[in-house]
Amino acid sequence: MRPLEIPNNRLFSAHIKYVLVGMGNELLINEYKGILNFSSISKDSGIISWYRSDVLDKETALYPISLNLKEELWIGTRRGELHYFKFPKKGIKQTLPDYQFRGITKVKDETYLLGTENTVGNF
Repeated sequence: MRPLEIPNNRLFSAHIKYVLVGMGNELLINEYKGILNFSSISKDSGIISWYRSDVLDKETALYPISLNLKEELWIGTRRGELHYFKFPKKGIKQTLPDYQFRGITKVKDETYLLGTENTVGNF
């Protein structure tokens, strides 16, 4: 057995799991020193970590399960913890990232009144 001949082919891990749900719906989950990582693997880029959190208090074995990895993931631990992760839909586009909207009201066919914490704007 030899390492993958791709860039970024190393991943430090005390506990690691590979979850595969259907064609192309896969996720590499690892824990190292209490830090949880979600990664994907590509032939061109190697291992790409896209989520990192210190949600775990200590090193622990992971037991992931999902029916659809594009939507959600449950992770159980050896210490009896259960963690739920809901992934954002990729089809949603945030056009005004600097505003946190509190209310939206339609004024006309293509005109909306948006209320934020500090302002009200007509878009």
